[in-house]
Amino acid sequence: MKFYIFLILLGFVLGIGIAITGWPIWIAYIVIVVVGVPHLLSPIYILYRSKNLEALTKIVDKFKKNPVYLYMYLLRDGTDEELVVALDQVLAKYKNEKYQAIYGTLHALLRGDFQDARQYIKPMLHKEVGQYTNDLITILEGNYDAIPTKSYEKEWMNFSIAAHKAYMQKDIEGFEIASKQAIQQAAGIQHYGNYYTFQRMRKKLR
Repeated sequence: MKFYIFLILLGFVLGIGIAITGWPIWIAYIVIVVVGVPHLLSPIYILYRSKNLEALTKIVDKFKKNPVYLYMYLLRDGTDEELVVALDQVLAKYKNEKYQAIYGTLHALLRGDFQDARQYIKPMLHKEVGQYTNDLITILEGNYDAIPTKSYEKEWMNFSIAAHKAYMQKDIEGFEIASKQAIQQAAGIQHYGNYYTFQRMRKKLR
């Protein structure tokens, strides 16, 4: 909000300056774009490409009034019960198929309802994220041997599958190796999500 107030004041000052000097108005537009665009693009870059956990955490904290970011915020140290409540809010607010499938599946998994999880993810099975999530469900059901080694296009998914298998087999060393790679290979909000998801799993594993 402070930055937008700054832009308004900048525009006001530029307007006075242009009125006094007689310079064309497009100079003010250029100045505002040059000053404003990098500020606006920075959060987008961080959310999609950054591996800076501190920067990602700041954005999550800033937007935690949004239920999706509240869920991400609670991944850090919230209880499973608090995560379920946050996911209730996500499902109530976002009705599109992707949100319902992904966050509905997370909701079901936190409740330990694998059948419900499969129903939620079914509309996304034609996409890689759906196949990956369906494989995670199978692993968490205890059928980790049923998931063959496969090469997902997103490398972090392959390491995540290996980490979840190791978790279910109580293979601490294997979990540490695979989970660290799953975190490192992911970028943006997925990097953040992987980091804190595996941190939660690590606490339960030990």
